[in-house]
Parts: sequence; structure tokens; C-alpha cells
Amino acid sequence: MTTPRPDVLVVGGGPAGSTAARSLALAGARVLLIDRAAFPRNKPCGGAISMRALRRFPYLDEALARGVIDRNLPFIRREAVRVLKEEYPNQDAAFAGIKRGLEDYYRTSDASVLTAKRSQLARAIEVSQRLYGRNVFPAMNVKWGTYASNVGHMTFPGCFRCHDESHKAKDGSTISQDCELCHKQEEVPAPDVAALD
Repeated sequence: MTTPRPDVLVVGGGPAGSTAARSLALAGARVLLIDRAAFPRNKPCGGAISMRALRRFPYLDEALARGVIDRNLPFIRREAVRVLKEEYPNQDAAFAGIKRGLEDYYRTSDASVLTAKRSQLARAIEVSQRLYGRNVFPAMNVKWGTYASNVGHMTFPGCFRCHDESHKAKDGSTISQDCELCHKQEEVPAPDVAALD
């Protein structure tokens, strides 16, 4: 048996490629998404993803809809958004703060969740940490809402509003389009969490 030939080949599984592949697949196309990197990876692209983009490609809502985060945890969406929007000095502090924030909420509002739904709460914490780890980069001062939606650099130029190799200095040099120019940082792995599915 042979694998059916895809209608579309998407090269690059970053935010733009993933969004394009998902949109095409939802529209019924057979999509093959390829990338040279191993996944998951901790990589910002185009200024990362803003809250507007999160609403457009709603990871948290999708996790709730698919049951990856248990919708029966009281007020989990509101509380997950609250801890995700907090400002943290680095990702380690964020992962600890997300865990502490969700556990403290349930400890004070409905302590039975800490025992009766322990595994569901742990999963909600892990997924929230993963969402933060893939979209917020404190070392680069990139937070929710730092940039307008830069998904795919299609409706907003994102980095390329300056990194277009046409802004010239007096000496004739230009700002390179090489992402590594600004985004070269020590990769900090997100928590070891299974894929959302």
C-alpha cells in the first residue's frame, strides 16, 4: 500500500507553517508538513505569538475542546489565562508560578480539586506551562501582546518591517533577514510534557 500523495507540502513547522498546514488540513487538503528540526522545540518566530494570534489559533481553547485540559475543572480557562498572562523573570519562574498559581487557586476556592481531580489538574498545569514555554520568552522581552499577530508574516510584517534588507545605514549596510541575528539565545527546553494529544 502506498501513501497518498499530498495536495500541499508545507516546509517549516514553525508558527507560520503549522498554522498554514492546520488551516489547509481543516479545509480538506491532504497536507505533508516537514521540518528539519526535532519537535517539540523552543523557538520564537516573527516576534512570537501575541494574545490576538492566540485567539486566532486558540491553543488553550483547543486543548479544552479536545479534552487535553479537563473542562470540568472549575474556572480552568479563566485561571489558566490569568497565570499565563502574569509576568515572570524567566521560564523557570514561569513554570513554577503557573503551577503555584493554579494550585493556590484551587486550594482556596475548592480544595477537593487537589485530591479528587489531582491528575486532571496536573495535566492542566503541564499544558499551561507548555503553552507559555512555546510563546513567551522573558529573556528576549517577548510576552503575550508584545507584537501584533505575526503568524506567517502575511498580514503584518513582523520582524521584516525592519529586517527587510532595504533599510540602509550611511555606510550602505542593511539589516539582515537572518533570524539568528536577534533570536540567537540559549535554547531552554520546555517541560517534558507529552504532545497535546
